[in-house]
Amino acid sequence: MIIKVVYREAVNTEKCPEGNTWREIQSPCVSITQMSISRTGVVWGVTWEGIAVVRIGITYHEPTGKLRCFVLVSYCLNPLVS
Repeated sequence: MIIKVVYREAVNTEKCPEGNTWREIQSPCVSITQMSISRTGVVWGVTWEGIAVVRIGITYHEPTGKLRCFVLVSYCLNPLVS
């Protein structure tokens, strides 16, 4: 399953709290397979290839933020296997 990242455009708490349309945020040339948001508002996702895609700097004036990609390195350590 490929996840599309979207945000609600033209949200105004007084005049239009539901916004008026969904806008897709173009992701880099990777397929995001899982997304999450931190308690501090950082939106991030991971790919099958082990790349972390992070959106930082999301503000009222910059609703899509800035994209950062990081390569994740994973190690399979199993203390039960000798």
